Amino acid sequence: QAQPAIPDPLWSRGLGDVYKRQLYDTSLVWIEKINHPVEPKGGNRVSPVYQLQPFELALKDTIRIGIRYNNKAKDMINLSLYYYNQKHGWSFLPSKMNKNRQVISSTIFSLDAISIMQDVEPPFIRKVYPENGGKFHYKDLRTISIIADDYLSGLNSAENSMRLELDGIPVRHAFQPIKKEMSYYLPAPFEAGEHTIKYQISDKAGNIVSGSSTFMVD
Repeated sequence: QAQPAIPDPLWSRGLGDVYKRQLYDTSLVWIEKINHPVEPKGGNRVSPVYQLQPFELALKDTIRIGIRYNNKAKDMINLSLYYYNQKHGWSFLPSKMNKNRQVISSTIFSLDAISIMQDVEPPFIRKVYPENGGKFHYKDLRTISIIADDYLSGLNSAENSMRLELDGIPVRHAFQPIKKEMSYYLPAPFEAGEHTIKYQISDKAGNIVSGSSTFMVD
């Protein structure tokens, strides 16, 4: 059965009822503090890392879990829970912050290592096409493309988190999450002359990168 006490500052709502709803059979579940965790790239670790055990135990439902943060973190921005994935590293968990209790909580789908982290770096741009200062023939230019990436929380693919303008006019873009590419297919060829695209991309923590590219078409 579950241990009756959860070491502060980690807590889980209804952990005592886990075995009725979240597990397939009665099991012992415990929490371990990791002494030498993998540190995040692109952000700061704000709390210790806690491993929910046994990590190989399968869940049949999600568990709501939270970590209490200290006074030093209460005014920090872009805080969230993250879980550690052996393949992808630290992965973002959509989280809720209870400022009165100083707790950040989220839902987990497996017994992972979790921690509070602060994403401090905006997304970065890998490639912009057409590139700034480029010259193109109108027949060769039918697609606008911006490829971006983010080290910690990941790109936010929500429609209102990305913006693309062509010559000052917003256009309805597409986003390919595997390639991490925002793109726009031109319904008609560019007219000859100078053109400018402007873009804005956010990550899941709220950091923003923006930029522009001005090019010539003949």
